[in-house]
Amino acid sequence: MRLFLYLSLIILPLQCMGLEAVDHVDLNRYLGKWYEIARFDSWFEKNCKNVTAVYTLIDNNKIGVVNTCVIDLEPYKVKQAKGRATVVDHKTNAKLSVSFLPRFLSWFDTVFGPNYWILKLEKDYSVALVGDKSMDYLWILSRNPSISKTTYDSYVSTAKDMGFDIKKLHKTVQSWNE
Repeated sequence: MRLFLYLSLIILPLQCMGLEAVDHVDLNRYLGKWYEIARFDSWFEKNCKNVTAVYTLIDNNKIGVVNTCVIDLEPYKVKQAKGRATVVDHKTNAKLSVSFLPRFLSWFDTVFGPNYWILKLEKDYSVALVGDKSMDYLWILSRNPSISKTTYDSYVSTAKDMGFDIKKLHKTVQSWNE
């Protein structure tokens, strides 16, 4: 048991050593609709396609979050999760704590710190790489349902350089013409 504890104290800090958020995010420019281009699979997005996130400003410190997807099973079903994000790093606005818990439990999310790090962002706010310090979550987001292969490869390369296991990254089906 002690060995496990010692190893975890060494490995966890090393795991996120190369992880840095972007220097600054203009929240007003980041707001709006984003399409999920790729993600690490997670239980809350199981069988999801046509995934979007819409961010709206509640106040200077809080952002409304609405995640929507189509469950890729017959019959198709739209799934929506509403939550809120709180800016944790006010110097950069690049680290947020996102919660989908009921408001009376929202304090619980602050225990674990920021879980939404903006790791890479195009100057025109057209594409973003988002992850967290545990490296269990990773998303490539875009203002459009698709991005070029060159842009995609660049974002995957950045994620790999940061230490993410890109073998876990799966492209999200965005089939809006169906």
